[in-house]
Amino acid sequence: MNNDAQPLISRRRWLCGCAGGLLLSGCGGGDDEAKPTAGARGCLSVSVSASQATSAPGCGIPTRTTGNGTLDAAFVAEFNAQGNFWGLPGVSFAFLNDCNSPNALANPQDRSILFGTSMAAKLLRDFGNTIPLWQVLAHEWGHQIQFSLGDSWLNAPTVAPKELEADMFSGFYLLIAKSTTNISSSIANAFALGDWEFNNASHHGTPSQRGAAVLAGGRVALEYVAGSIPRTYPAIRQRFLQELTFIL
Repeated sequence: MNNDAQPLISRRRWLCGCAGGLLLSGCGGGDDEAKPTAGARGCLSVSVSASQATSAPGCGIPTRTTGNGTLDAAFVAEFNAQGNFWGLPGVSFAFLNDCNSPNALANPQDRSILFGTSMAAKLLRDFGNTIPLWQVLAHEWGHQIQFSLGDSWLNAPTVAPKELEADMFSGFYLLIAKSTTNISSSIANAFALGDWEFNNASHHGTPSQRGAAVLAGGRVALEYVAGSIPRTYPAIRQRFLQELTFIL
C-alpha cells in the first residue's frame, strides 16, 4: 500500500471463503505468510494465526465457529463490510477459543484478525447488541492499518498510544458506518476495557482515555465527512496523533 495515495473508503476488497466460509482470507494483494512468533499479551499477541483455525477444542486455538451459526454469519458479514470500508487487502479472519480470558488480537506477521468466542459472548451479555463487537473488530482493523503504515510506537514504554490510536480507528468507522445513534455503547465498552497498569508494557490506556479515543475517532470522522481531511490513511492518522496529545 502506498501511504500517500490510498483511499480510506470505497476501495473494492474481494474476499474468498475457506473452510466452509467461516475462515476468511483476502484474495489478491496479500503478503506471503510468515510463521507467527510469541508476542505481547493482549490484542497485539502474535502467538497464533487465522491459518491455524480448526474444529478441535483447546484454549488459545483459532476456531471456525463461535458455536452459534447466526452469530458466525453476522461476524462474516461485518468482517466483509469492514474490509470494504478500509480497503486493506490480504487480511484474514478466524474466531479464537479464548476460554475464560476474553480477547481479540491482530497478527502483523500473517495479517490476521482473531476474535475470541468468550469475548463475543461477554460483550453480547454486557451490552445486548452487536455494536461493541464491531467496535472491537474495527479496533483490530486499526492495528492492521498501523502495521501497513509502519510501527511508530516502538520506543513507547507501553502499547497505550498504539491501542488508543486503534480505538480512534474504531470510532471513525462506527460513526460513518453505524451512525451516531450506536456509538454510545462502544464508548462504554472501550471505557470498560481500560486499565490502570501504568508500569506494565501491555498497558492499553485508562478507562477514560479509551472512551475518549473512540469519541475522538468519531470527531475526526465528522471532519472527514465534511471534506476537511483528505481520503488518505496518513492524513487521518495525523489527526489521530494530534488528538492523542490531548488524551495521553
